[in-house]
Amino acid sequence: MRKIILAVGLVVLAAVQTVIAVPRVPDIPTGSKFYIENKSQSDESVRFAMLLASRLGKEEGGKNYSKPGFPIVENRADANYVLRIMVVFRPDKESTWVMLNTWLLDANGKELWSKDYSSLDPNSTSAFVNYGAAGGLLHRLTGEGSDPRTVVELSDNLKSAQVNSDGKRAGLLGWRKH
Repeated sequence: MRKIILAVGLVVLAAVQTVIAVPRVPDIPTGSKFYIENKSQSDESVRFAMLLASRLGKEEGGKNYSKPGFPIVENRADANYVLRIMVVFRPDKESTWVMLNTWLLDANGKELWSKDYSSLDPNSTSAFVNYGAAGGLLHRLTGEGSDPRTVVELSDNLKSAQVNSDGKRAGLLGWRKH
């Protein structure tokens, strides 16, 4: 019986480690300068890049926590990090496909992290990951209001990776105020 419990425990532990092994944004020193490189020319991608720059540059937090924004620079040469984005929007008669690819690059162009979001019509049989109808992801990218959910999620992922001078990572809430 102990062997069975141990075996089940090891299988569960391996499964948990596999789920947790999702690539994490590397540590980013507080105050690092970002350049947002939009590789798409659609109206949706331009709006997404502008909203992301605004959100990423804002200091956030509440009464007890602080999460500083990053300076956004207009010139790639002035940046410590490049956040490359590409939005593809393909409507047709049968289905609509929306995809957002994001890459975090260091100043030399080396890829440090990436995350992809894609969405297809729920009736599609494509092999792409389906996060719901394409309209849902499109709304998450460019939705009404000032901060669509995908902008918030991407900004939060990067801000939570900030490391202060003591080497402490900000985490999702930020640093506790004293």
